[in-house]
Amino acid sequence: MMAFRNDFLFKKFLLFILWWTIVRSQQELISSDYLVESNQEWTEDVHSERIISHSSKKEEKSYISNTYEGFDQNFNLTTLMYVAIITRHGSRSPLHTFPNDPYPFNNLTFWPDGPKQLTRYGKQQLYESGRNIRSRYNGFLSQLYIPHEISVRSNVFDRDFMSAACLLAGLYPPSDYQLWNPKIYWQPVPIWEDPLDVSLLVTEPSNCPRFEIYQKRSVAEFNSESSQHRNLLEYVSKHVGKKVETLTELGDITDTLIMQQENGYKLPLWTKNIYPEPLFTLGAAGLAAVSSGSPQMIRFAAGPTLKILNTQMLKKTANKMIPNRLMFIEAAHDITLQVLLSSFGIKRFPVKTSAYMIFELHQNSIGQFVQVLYYNSSATITPDVINLPSCPSPCTLDKFTSFVEEVAPQNWEQECNITKEKQVELLNDLKAALV
Repeated sequence: MMAFRNDFLFKKFLLFILWWTIVRSQQELISSDYLVESNQEWTEDVHSERIISHSSKKEEKSYISNTYEGFDQNFNLTTLMYVAIITRHGSRSPLHTFPNDPYPFNNLTFWPDGPKQLTRYGKQQLYESGRNIRSRYNGFLSQLYIPHEISVRSNVFDRDFMSAACLLAGLYPPSDYQLWNPKIYWQPVPIWEDPLDVSLLVTEPSNCPRFEIYQKRSVAEFNSESSQHRNLLEYVSKHVGKKVETLTELGDITDTLIMQQENGYKLPLWTKNIYPEPLFTLGAAGLAAVSSGSPQMIRFAAGPTLKILNTQMLKKTANKMIPNRLMFIEAAHDITLQVLLSSFGIKRFPVKTSAYMIFELHQNSIGQFVQVLYYNSSATITPDVINLPSCPSPCTLDKFTSFVEEVAPQNWEQECNITKEKQVELLNDLKAALV
């Protein structure tokens, strides 16, 4: 049943890509053992990709910085034209469990809503994110909810929609005539399903043959490092009650521990010497391996999202955005942010729950500029400013467009190696959906 659901969801993803491509063409437009020293730093890999860990973040000032150099230091709402925000959902119940798990995900005592669901803490996170966004953009975005000002979309899972709803509760506390019930300080704001779910590409890669090939290579290369972490894997295997043979298997356990700790559960004593490090860093590297382990994977995974954001900006500057939005918000996953960060050359960066990335379009007397900001959780007050490769922040819209054109496929289906028969099938499905 789950396989059928995933196939159905991915078909929607492919339909969206195909439709979007047609529209565009018409418009011509992971430590040698578990006792890793805490001051270990990552270096650039053979692809010269920028890698950030907690210990080496200070070395990446030219790529990601919280000093607000230049444009954002003089942030002015009067220059702001458009804002696009991509957020990871809030903290959730675990996706995985293990034999000796003290808090199994199917135990309703610990996880009353079951596995994979947004938790109470996760709801609080996204509500706080909404308040933070309101604080930054109040005056640009109307205090009242105005339908034509904002478009909100969500990936297909429950936790995504619920995260979007909680963020909107923080962004739009009702006032004036929109306070419809004096006992309920909340108002409904529409959320539309977004079929462009990058996580479906990563978890169900068979529908994109070339991505699947590159993913298999990337994961195999990453897991080939497992022998270097034999002591760690044996140590974890002993305590979780099952054999953990690869770093990707270790990543599933790490994710479970993260969610348990975030939601207030005390971790077992055996985790003391290995959590958060090196498990946290290894987990981030594992996520990068399955989602953005090569330039080709980044192209397939990040390209469509970047194209959509860039198209929105170009329409905005050309006065062709209908309706004339001020803000776009998408509730998505860690994978979504991971591939976007990777497209900017920032790899193996641990994406926390409730992290979000902001793309701001500004215009002043010189021209249009794009600024990319990153908040690694709802608790982040001062964001990091991301410098695009060869384009320090703020980046001109022309250079941002050139960057997107280099990174994103011109024809996703063709480069993905989807057969003509498959494309015809997708087109027929699209026609049927439009009836």
